[in-house]
Amino acid sequence: MGYKNPTTKYQDVVDYYKRIKSLENLTFARIEAGVLDREKAFESLKQGGKKINEDYAKLLNPSDCYFFKKIGELELFLRECDLFSKADIKDILDHEDKHYNEAIRQGYKQTGFRCWLALDKGNIEYIVTTCIRAYSMPTHDKYKKISRAPTKLSVIDEMS
Repeated sequence: MGYKNPTTKYQDVVDYYKRIKSLENLTFARIEAGVLDREKAFESLKQGGKKINEDYAKLLNPSDCYFFKKIGELELFLRECDLFSKADIKDILDHEDKHYNEAIRQGYKQTGFRCWLALDKGNIEYIVTTCIRAYSMPTHDKYKKISRAPTKLSVIDEMS
């Protein structure tokens, strides 16, 4: 499996997720304020996500983002990368497993895991996310429970 040396800047990946999380938080605020109903909010969120993807298309190299359907595949990739200690791999897997289990408890289907490898001052950094499928706007409570399931929050979790 392995990986190739990334070309994407770590800060660009972080900024991408900041935009996504800001959009999600704004959407929840609009629902709470009564500006949007849940259906319109979900459509607005999807359209906003498409716009963010377009804005970042030239900054984020898609080949630096690895997708895995199962956590075991992610684990194998992390081990084969030779970038992570056994303790780091355990922490990453435990963290994502908490998101995964909470998503299931909240009634969502987990669709896989993403692992971005990116450059930060010459070093290879990573961002791992758990992907879920939503067919309607989740409640803010469910969103927060899934986002904040691990006790030690990641950079991305803090944005939620």
